[in-house]
Amino acid sequence: ERLRGRTVVVKQNKESYLDRYANDKTVIYGVVEGDLTDSTLMTVGYSLQQNDSDSPLWGALPLYYTDGSQTDYDVSTSTSADWSFWNVDNRRAFVELSHGFDNGWQTKAVYNFIYTRQDSRLFYMYGTPDKTTGEGLMSYPGLYQMHMKQHVGDVNASGPFRLLGREHQMVVGSTLSRSTVNELSLYSNDIGTALPPLENWDGSYTQPAFDLYPNGSYWNDQEMAGYLAARFSVIDDLTWIVGSRLTSWETNGQSYGVAKTNSAHGVLTPYTGLVYDLTDAISTYASYTTIFTPQKAMDINRQQLDPIDGISYETGVKGEFFGGALNTSLALFQTRQNNLAQIAGTMPDNATEYYYEAVDGVRSQGYELEASGMVMTDWQLAASYTDFSIQDADGNATKSYTPKKLLKLASSYQLNKLKLGGSLNWQDEISRVNGAGTTTKQGSYALLNLMARYDFTKQWHTQLNVDNVTDKKYLNSLYWDQGFYGAPRSFMLTAGWTY
Repeated sequence: ERLRGRTVVVKQNKESYLDRYANDKTVIYGVVEGDLTDSTLMTVGYSLQQNDSDSPLWGALPLYYTDGSQTDYDVSTSTSADWSFWNVDNRRAFVELSHGFDNGWQTKAVYNFIYTRQDSRLFYMYGTPDKTTGEGLMSYPGLYQMHMKQHVGDVNASGPFRLLGREHQMVVGSTLSRSTVNELSLYSNDIGTALPPLENWDGSYTQPAFDLYPNGSYWNDQEMAGYLAARFSVIDDLTWIVGSRLTSWETNGQSYGVAKTNSAHGVLTPYTGLVYDLTDAISTYASYTTIFTPQKAMDINRQQLDPIDGISYETGVKGEFFGGALNTSLALFQTRQNNLAQIAGTMPDNATEYYYEAVDGVRSQGYELEASGMVMTDWQLAASYTDFSIQDADGNATKSYTPKKLLKLASSYQLNKLKLGGSLNWQDEISRVNGAGTTTKQGSYALLNLMARYDFTKQWHTQLNVDNVTDKKYLNSLYWDQGFYGAPRSFMLTAGWTY
């Protein structure tokens, strides 16, 4: 067949464990590929994803009371208003043309177009409640709209070449991306209205007229890069990987009345690594990578922070057993970064908008163990354990809101037509020092999920999933000074047909 295609359609409408929150999602995806010649392939695709949310969170729950003690609300508690909504429309189209040559080389050209539109009427709560009365929270309604268009193109060539009597691999290419963003924010004259305690909040609040303080942003981002990489077969058991990327990046425009300009040109980010095969099943490796990552975070003057730069080292060993059925790895890593964005507070003129500061000398290091595949016939297992630390330039522990120890286990067993499985995710304690000098903690916890699937025929099956089996109550994140709880125990029964 010289022409092939596939279409996927998903429709989902569901409510949430959070009060008043519901989401209506539509996904449409289609791709067609055709053989223009025996060695030339064209692929065209389009996707649409619409997420319409009723009464979504904008912000979240306060983490502490005025006396410094930690808040403890019902898991379902939400700060949303009953009229609030947040609709997101994301569309993506791409075309790819590839051609293979008789000498093993291949050229590829890819163009992506991405369009995102957001429309929302939102309700934010700010302030610190009193532990006894629950009072102290205030209103901040807002209207927010955003349009973003992005064009991304990439052209590359890859294939083998011979040097010193051995065959090696190379890829060379260039990429260009350009995006345009428009934002609009509108507010009302009832900002700062006193609200009832969250325990009594049911979302009832008169929707205001969003006709005051119009403001917004408009800016263009552009990035151009060229890259070259090679994989050298030094000897039969030793491979050397080396490459580099040359990047130029700039942004121009304005953000809420403040000129927004930043750029970096001719930034070279090389990387290199070695892979040595100890046996047919076990190999060891070491790598060095430089980091250059533009970021969108703003400082208190609404100026974009400089790109993140740094270096990363990694070494480890990998194993492949039982003909590739079971894969294992051990990795040791260390990363050092400058200009890393860190939340520093809220904008003086907008309690809902956070500003960031750039932090230099942040270092993370640790190790990760992984194993995945078939342990024995009909028994699958995936397991990983990560342990790392993050330190600032003075060697002090930092980013305490990030879990430093993570354990993930997932397993399933096929017994004739019945499949049983489960997963366990554990993380260690996290904490956050709040602006008032108080500390919020989320102790270590584990989430257990179970599933059972039964295949009636090759086409028909039914499946039962039970998530958070122990009904653990936990805060999703302590990244900033508000948070909300993760989903409680839930059950889902589905039936499916495959053709």
